[in-house]
Amino acid sequence: IEKRNFDTTLRLIKGAKRILTDTTNKIRTLFIDLRPVELDMLGLPSVLRELFSHYTKSYPLNIKFRENMGNIRIKDDVAITLYRVIQEAFNNIVKHAKAKNVKIDLLLKKGEINFTIEDDGTGFDADAFFKEANVGKFGLAGMKERVDLLNGKFLLQSKFKNGTKITVVFPIIEEM
Repeated sequence: IEKRNFDTTLRLIKGAKRILTDTTNKIRTLFIDLRPVELDMLGLPSVLRELFSHYTKSYPLNIKFRENMGNIRIKDDVAITLYRVIQEAFNNIVKHAKAKNVKIDLLLKKGEINFTIEDDGTGFDADAFFKEANVGKFGLAGMKERVDLLNGKFLLQSKFKNGTKITVVFPIIEEM
């Protein structure tokens, strides 16, 4: 290999290595965001408190969180689904709702896990949203699909200028 070709090849290899390292780090971050390791160690309520702390530090939100989970350890797929629904709901609140206050309940009631997240944001026509095609809008539809896949119940309530409320209900199935 000529010196000139060697230098060019070496520069290209170093560039490719840098891109590969960056991509690997981004994928690692995505996996952590999709399924935080802390869920296994701390449980859903603690992980949610951390998430809410992040949002209150990053955005002008007043978040009220109630939970009565105690030592109940819910199935991993339910915990992950609830986490992802909450994450997506907060993405919508921050991007679209212009809310100042968010109320979250994660409560055990009559053999079920009842989760609600309610904001005082701009709201929207929820009925129209699900009737329209909404190509490229995966947030709300994705939440509903995740919940439906685990035989949960998903309810979306929203009206213009009246905020949005999402309710998710799962039967309690404890992790052994």
